[in-house]
Amino acid sequence: MHTRLVADLLFRSLLGFGTALAVSAALQGQGVFLSEHASARVAATAFGIYDECDGSFATTTQVPLEPGQTFSWRVAVPDGRPVLWREELILPEAPLQWSGAHFVDIRDDGKVAVTAGVDVPYQGIVEHAWAITPGDPAGRYELRLWIDGELHKVFHFDVN
Repeated sequence: MHTRLVADLLFRSLLGFGTALAVSAALQGQGVFLSEHASARVAATAFGIYDECDGSFATTTQVPLEPGQTFSWRVAVPDGRPVLWREELILPEAPLQWSGAHFVDIRDDGKVAVTAGVDVPYQGIVEHAWAITPGDPAGRYELRLWIDGELHKVFHFDVN
């Protein structure tokens, strides 16, 4: 039973990712994505954490090592066109486990997670968040963000 569930989840994940890539390619072919540099589309870029009490976002390079604490990158894209993004989250050492690993490509002995998506800006913003889970390592993290196929920003932050 578990093997069938795992196979189904893997198939759905690959199908979803493949669909996102196909939609991205089709939209690029129709000129929905601009051919200019991604940085020209992005009005602002930020990295920070969410307050558990009120949900507000605060820019910072310090992320508390507390299970449930979320951290995120966000980009302001005023043109409203779909954004193709890709990220690599690099940890100082592998965590005990990767939560949601069926949507993430895990590399480098478990220290690197790669995710990608195509999103339409909501109120001019595209973002992706992670949450600290039990067993995540303390230390210096790095997050590399590509927008529309171009390396846009590298964030360095400390989880303690």
